[in-house]
Amino acid sequence: MSFWKKVRKYQKFWGIPVSLVVLAIVLRDIRLPRVWETAKELRPQYLLLVLAIEFLIPVFRAARWRAIIAAHQPVKFLRIFSVYTVGVLANLLLPLLAGVAVRLWLLARRVKVPKTFAFSTMLLEVLFDAFSLIIFMYAASFIFRFPDSFVRIESIVFGAVVILFSVFYLSLLHRKWFFGLPEKLMGWLPERVRNKLGRLFSSFTAGLASLKSTRHLVFVVLFSLASWTAQAGVIYGLSFAFGYSLPPYAAVLVMIINTLAIMIPITPGNVGVFQLATLFSLGLFGIPKEEALSFGIVLHFFDILPAAVLGSYFMVREHLSVQELEKQAPKETVF
Repeated sequence: MSFWKKVRKYQKFWGIPVSLVVLAIVLRDIRLPRVWETAKELRPQYLLLVLAIEFLIPVFRAARWRAIIAAHQPVKFLRIFSVYTVGVLANLLLPLLAGVAVRLWLLARRVKVPKTFAFSTMLLEVLFDAFSLIIFMYAASFIFRFPDSFVRIESIVFGAVVILFSVFYLSLLHRKWFFGLPEKLMGWLPERVRNKLGRLFSSFTAGLASLKSTRHLVFVVLFSLASWTAQAGVIYGLSFAFGYSLPPYAAVLVMIINTLAIMIPITPGNVGVFQLATLFSLGLFGIPKEEALSFGIVLHFFDILPAAVLGSYFMVREHLSVQELEKQAPKETVF
């Protein structure tokens, strides 16, 4: 049974039950009328600000992806923006990691690049996201003392990011030596296989070209920091809509905890897990459970709204259907 078939089987038989279990934990000792009352007291002027910032986040992230790709070949922003937003929507509608497969398929089809190239650019996105979160966590640590477990996770992630960036950069500086690795390490393989591995490595390293271009690297870092600053801004703005007087670093903490919680989706649309993470993070600042749950529901809604609106628009524009994405996702492999 293929990986994707296993994933779909998991989603079908365990996704909803797991969501129900998580929701049961979230709703334990919760007075639901109070959750609704809190939501009704929201200040609409701040919600408009939050909405505007939310729609900037996919713009920043698509612009970053374009900068990563443009270091190797020019590409129009709108083309990348459509692929990115449809991929994010696919993550919400389809099983685990489907958005990654959909983005591989769409980028290869729209921009005419190898899938290994597309995969390496997406891997850089993940590394720059991790790098940005570490910066935010380090800055917040001057004000807020993180639990030791968080510090250990930060250290492990930082070490992994440094190692991967170093390996990728060295592979660009010494491409001839790295290109010869399949021949040196796998000389026993048939020549056809070794040649294919060489082509795969060549297209993979081509996607890392932004690491050698100062101009593109600056844009990638700036757009990464801008997207996470906007994400923290959404949380901070939403705190005003709820009438809280939380410090800015509280928004950073909520952002970090929520990101870690939904890093590996275990429920459809991260329903329940997202709210549980928000309950925990806001509880650190003395926010009552009912209010924290209301905050988590509203924040989750605003987080998925841009993907739902923009992704749906580009799916209609590109004549794509959910059935087509679901059919293509299991077929996509990097190799």
